[in-house]
Amino acid sequence: MVGQRVSYQVLLHGGDSASGLADMLHQYLLQNCSEFPGKVRQARELTGDVLFRAAEDEAVCVRIAFRGESIGLEDVPHVPPGATVMTTDFLSVARLTRGEAGPVGLLARGKMRVRFSVSQLPFLVQVLRFMQLPEELREKRTISPWIWWAGGTLAAGGAGAGLYWYFQTFP
Repeated sequence: MVGQRVSYQVLLHGGDSASGLADMLHQYLLQNCSEFPGKVRQARELTGDVLFRAAEDEAVCVRIAFRGESIGLEDVPHVPPGATVMTTDFLSVARLTRGEAGPVGLLARGKMRVRFSVSQLPFLVQVLRFMQLPEELREKRTISPWIWWAGGTLAAGGAGAGLYWYFQTFP
């Protein structure tokens, strides 16, 4: 349900002295958790830390601490060994927070890199699912009939050319 407000704490440690990356992520998570009950349910299932690192400046690193009943964000001076780390550029974070891109899409296009251990994989999958744009706001994408027609025509043409080559080569 869009618009129904749910009370859930998303805390930004450092306030006005927090980095721009921390502030963008805080605003995004706060908005999602205050407007979408499904996101709150997902957040309550998460326990652990993930770090967002700026690709342009490795000194900018934000820890997102999921604690079940709250989320805390804070700038950290370095990446602890063995931490789950998502590295992306500021433009991609801006696209993520505006709902123009999802984390899985950023990973698929190489705009985001993730470092994690195999034992962290279930947590990472939950975090990626939580960071996705709420389902209520996602565009329902359908494939145009013209694209289906063009794809079918190309497939049929390719099959015909393959058969022609086969029968010409192996009479």
